Amino acid sequence: MQKKSKAKNASLVLGLFLTVLIGLSACGDKNQLLQTNSSLSFTQDYNPPLLDILWVVDDRSQFYSAPGRSHIVEEAKQFFTRLDSSTASYQMGFITADMLNAQGRLQPVSSPIILKKNMGTLAQRVSLFSSLLTQVAFNGRTSGVNKAFEATAIALTSGFKPRTNVPLVIVFLSDSDDRSSVPSSQSAVTYYGNLFLSLKGNNPDLLRVYSINYERLAQGEAVNSSNRCVTLYNADIDGPNFQDRFFQLADRLNGESSGICGAFSDNISLAGLRARELPKRFKLDVAIQPSTLRVVVSLNGEELDGLSWSFDETTNEVVFNQAPPEGSRIDISYLGL
Repeated sequence: MQKKSKAKNASLVLGLFLTVLIGLSACGDKNQLLQTNSSLSFTQDYNPPLLDILWVVDDRSQFYSAPGRSHIVEEAKQFFTRLDSSTASYQMGFITADMLNAQGRLQPVSSPIILKKNMGTLAQRVSLFSSLLTQVAFNGRTSGVNKAFEATAIALTSGFKPRTNVPLVIVFLSDSDDRSSVPSSQSAVTYYGNLFLSLKGNNPDLLRVYSINYERLAQGEAVNSSNRCVTLYNADIDGPNFQDRFFQLADRLNGESSGICGAFSDNISLAGLRARELPKRFKLDVAIQPSTLRVVVSLNGEELDGLSWSFDETTNEVVFNQAPPEGSRIDISYLGL
């Protein structure tokens, strides 16, 4: 009986110790989270402080077993890293070109994820991006027909609605041509180009399209795994009815294009993401107590006076009457709700 009692007491002490330890750990995590969410800094330049980014990936069966799959994933990760560093904050969604099952819904369909810059470190975001791209882009379960434009139109009017006055970036990743239906006599590039632009108030400065796809072979160039790294033979681009919709859409909307089998992470310029005017509005990612808001603007380490600002509770933004000068730093502190 005495041995049982001692064992029981030891168990209770151990349990109490673990409870306290877990409690302290939880408190530490909570305090760290509060500390992380209580301040935000922006560097004022012509790169937009916010971006909406939608990846539209071809998830047909040939992508699943493509010999160039690892190359595509690695290049996409590097391109993502460049996008990540080009803005202070973003929201990024993923859809597929499949209109049989997914129909423009955010991926993974069972548990949609919108990736944001405040999700962990850059390394953690790259890892999550790679995981999403691998799961989403190479599932091999679609109809075999690429209807990326249609899927994008649905996503941008339902699950991934563009935010007002926030630049929108659309990245098309495929090895084929688009075969979206067009409910008018216009070409698909004209119809969907106008539709996407209308969602940004017909302001071309707020829309940027990237197309990553096969490129045409040079005269006399033979098909091989280096230039046809996904579909080796019978690729859409090598057929007689190829319309080249993806590259044409990128050209129409002042975007950028690159070959999927090459170093597309370096070949696509991000210069078009630069805004024409310095921003006056800076959005907070969390709900705050407005009375606790503090804003300090500094340039070269010296605080700037005379810049008036207000807080727009409807949009959760700090709004300056006059844009802070280029190169200045905007430090915003607050208490969250």
